[in-house]
Amino acid sequence: MKKNLLVRIWNAAVFTSMLLFLQCSVPQASDEIPITSNSEEAINLFLEGRELIENIKTTQAAKLFDRAIALDPDFALAYFYRGFYSGGDYKESRENMSKAADLIDKVSEGEKHLILFGMAVADNDGTKQKSELNELLKLFPKDKRVQISAGAYYQYFNQNYKKSLEYYNNAVNIDPNYAESYNMLGYLNIKMNNYADAEKAFKKYISLLPNEANPYDSYAEFLLQRGKYHESITNYEKVYNIDPTFVSALSGIGNNYIFMGEFDKAREYYEKYYTNASSTYAKMNALFLKATSYLYEEKMENALVVFEERVSFAKVSESPITAIYSYKNAAFALDVAGQYDRATEYYKKAEDLIMEAEIEEADRITAQV
Repeated sequence: MKKNLLVRIWNAAVFTSMLLFLQCSVPQASDEIPITSNSEEAINLFLEGRELIENIKTTQAAKLFDRAIALDPDFALAYFYRGFYSGGDYKESRENMSKAADLIDKVSEGEKHLILFGMAVADNDGTKQKSELNELLKLFPKDKRVQISAGAYYQYFNQNYKKSLEYYNNAVNIDPNYAESYNMLGYLNIKMNNYADAEKAFKKYISLLPNEANPYDSYAEFLLQRGKYHESITNYEKVYNIDPTFVSALSGIGNNYIFMGEFDKAREYYEKYYTNASSTYAKMNALFLKATSYLYEEKMENALVVFEERVSFAKVSESPITAIYSYKNAAFALDVAGQYDRATEYYKKAEDLIMEAEIEEADRITAQV
């Protein structure tokens, strides 16, 4: 069992680079997508929230988006952004994205294609993603965030790394001081095995935002993947010292201990991650990591106990998709371990929940794959 199983489970790509763009009475470059809002104050709150999102401060950002929506109940992109980064609450996420879709006739052409693109991401509809992205690129070729979204699409959905690199470099050329470009370039270069370029990109990211936590978090992850565990831990500790709310740094430290073979130590940090996490998503991620730590240690029964705990927590938290994939993860682990009858039982649990859960039909179809 060992790394092949865990890498396949653990490193599932999550498309998280939907970065938005704004205008109302707030000054903004004409090359960027404008936004529709009747409140300048709401736009300012949105801009603050966007900056927080780009620095992976989703909990703080959500509060600002809620305040913006309170000022302007027709603020379509605020609803969408709030939904896309809801912290793992499936029902809340879908409700906010649906509200954004309901307001699509009240927004600009650029916003319309952005929302439709985001809905296609949520529905895992690659064809729709591509068509909406093409419209955005045609209308706003000099918007750095559109270029980043294109790069992320080709990196994570299409796996066309050469094309992705082209779009990320376009974003750099548009604005050499836009830090997010270097973060994305770093991760892409890891995928392309261009480790020197990856490290260069991450160090540039740090130089642009030396007082933010996420640049050090990204660099720490790079060091982990390069097997430089002690250096990685040092950088994760720096992340946590800069921002104690950046609790995923605790999971990063735990991940290092996994690869150092210190499983009990790893679980200590996963427990700290769970305890200190404020979002449902983070707590469920902590449980997932704890389960996989037992798989690394080849303690299947312990792993199954934690997967069941994760299912229970997901159901209470109204996150049926997480519950479904917890069953599927457990089934896959049993399958790889050669315990086919037990694997079948867990696949059956997943299938039953897929049929019973109150989820969007697109999510039901995706979960059945």
